[in-house]
Order: sequence, then structure tokens, then C-alpha cells
Amino acid sequence: MLNPMPLTQSLLADWLKDENGPHPASVSESADVFSRVISDWYASAAAGPFPVATAQANRGVLTNLASGALMVGNPTAAGALLATGTMIYMTGQAFGPGVSAPPIAHPLAVGIFGTAFTERDLDREARAAMMAAAVFAMAITSIVTFPGPPFTAPVL
Repeated sequence: MLNPMPLTQSLLADWLKDENGPHPASVSESADVFSRVISDWYASAAAGPFPVATAQANRGVLTNLASGALMVGNPTAAGALLATGTMIYMTGQAFGPGVSAPPIAHPLAVGIFGTAFTERDLDREARAAMMAAAVFAMAITSIVTFPGPPFTAPVL
């Protein structure tokens, strides 16, 4: 079952390093770290009795989209694109025979990511918590549709 707290901690420890810590050497490396943190966390998702089967396999999609987002140069656009890349990554994930739909909370996540990127007075912990909450909101508002009789399940 998904929990935003471990995601917050991973974002802090691995991606949103403090000023004294080692930082990614490039945008590509930063995007790779972001996608690893998200995909490692999302790998614990389940829809009904079915765990997500493609979280790690689809990580490259998120890495590429995150790289493009982080290269934009405008914090509002970068936040929006990173949230959108995360939404695209979550869409179409396989949960047994089911496939996830786009998250309903995507517009909310765009706003939260934009704020996390533009508000310079926020500390690392607040940024990480905001972004984790946005990713969590997208995850739990994705509905997985299963073939056969009409059957859907939320991602948890």
C-alpha cells in the first residue's frame, strides 16, 4: 500500500540534497535519480489484489520526461512538466490484467509542483512533502480497469 512519508524521505535523501551534500552532476543524472525514487516507491502500489507489474520497467519513460522538464529553465514550466511526466508514467501501468487510467489529480499536482519549484522561501522538507503529496494524490486517483466483467479498482 502506498504511503507518502517514505516518498518524502526518499526525495529528501536522494534527490533534494542539501547545499552541503553531493548533487547530481547533470540534468540527466538528476532526472534519473528522480525517476528511481518515484519508481521504487510506486513499485509497492496495488489495485485490489494485483501489484503493479511495470513500475520498474517503465522507469525510462519517466527519466526521459523528467530530463526534458528539468531542462526547461522556467521553474513554473519545469514543475508542470515534471508533474505531467509523472502522470504519463503512471498512466498505462499494468496491475495483473488491468491497466491504469490517467490520474484525476494531475491538475492538482501541476499546481503543487509549480509551487514547490517557484517558492524560494520553502525549505527542502516542505518541498519534498509537497511533491510527495502530489505524487500520492495522483497515484490514488488513478483507476485501474480490468478486462472481462466491468471491474475497476483504485491504486493503493
